[in-house]
Amino acid sequence: MNRIFHLLQHWANWKTIALLTALFLTFTVFILPAAASADGKSLSVLDRRFWYTPQQAYEAISQYSPEARQAAMLTHLSLDVMYPLIYGLLLSLLLLVVYRHAPVAQQSQLVLLPWQAVFADLFENTGLVVMFALYPARFSLLSWLTAIFTALKWLQLGLSLLVLLIGVLLLISRKIKRSV
Repeated sequence: MNRIFHLLQHWANWKTIALLTALFLTFTVFILPAAASADGKSLSVLDRRFWYTPQQAYEAISQYSPEARQAAMLTHLSLDVMYPLIYGLLLSLLLLVVYRHAPVAQQSQLVLLPWQAVFADLFENTGLVVMFALYPARFSLLSWLTAIFTALKWLQLGLSLLVLLIGVLLLISRKIKRSV
């Protein structure tokens, strides 16, 4: 863990953050929306929701043709594996930059916050792939677990962004106090 933390500290610079931001925006604005449509028709994407029930999940999956289900599985196993890694790394580096004057022990804990969302996202993807692969069979427990991982992902992302916002506000506050 120490080695990973030091590697992240080394990468915590504006050039790397700019590159990750460009990748994040490219995925968010172009790649993932394109992957979420089939035959020019927009499909319901479960991992964009905060919460869903098994009935809602399977109702959404039923909208997919067999080809669209295959494409969704491929997306969850490729693009939607890269995307959480990109946003996790971006958030970790931003937290390191914003909290660079905090004690190292606190920094190493803050860096882990976004990775809780990343792991929840990866578990969510696994559940979605299995649900798509086994459709029309329905597994209530699997869909509940997948929905829980979806909600955990969004909660952890929200917490990470809140901690980042607090750090930015603290930096601004310190800068204003110094200039007064």
